Amino acid sequence: MTDTNPPVKDLAEKVAARKQWLQMIIPFVLKMIEEMGNEIYRGQYSSNPRITRGLYNFGKFSFVYKFGQTHTDYEDIKIFYSPDGHRKNVSLVLIVCSQNNICNSPNEWRVELFQRQRFTLEG
Repeated sequence: MTDTNPPVKDLAEKVAARKQWLQMIIPFVLKMIEEMGNEIYRGQYSSNPRITRGLYNFGKFSFVYKFGQTHTDYEDIKIFYSPDGHRKNVSLVLIVCSQNNICNSPNEWRVELFQRQRFTLEG
C-alpha cells in the first residue's frame, strides 16, 4: 500500500532528523562554551543570577549562551555564522531555548530560528 500523503511523511522525517541533530549538537555547543568561552555578563534579578557566556570566532561560528536561576528557568543558545570568520557579515542562524516550567523535560530545547540556507559547513 502506498502512502497517500508523502509530503507529510517527508516533513515528519525532516523534523525527526532535526530533533536528532539538536540532541547531538546542543550538548557539544554547551561543552565548548563552558570550556573555551568567556563570561560576558553576570547580573542579579530578584536575588537570582543571570549569566551570559560567549565563544566568538570559533571557525566561522560564534555562540552565546544565556542562563541562570529565575522564576521562569529560561535559557537560550544563539549561534551566529560569519562567512569571513570575523564579526562582519554576521548572520544569526540558530536560536534554541529551554524553559523548564513549560517544556516537558529540562533538556528539551525549542527551536525559535533555524536558517540552514544561510551557511554551509564546506569551504
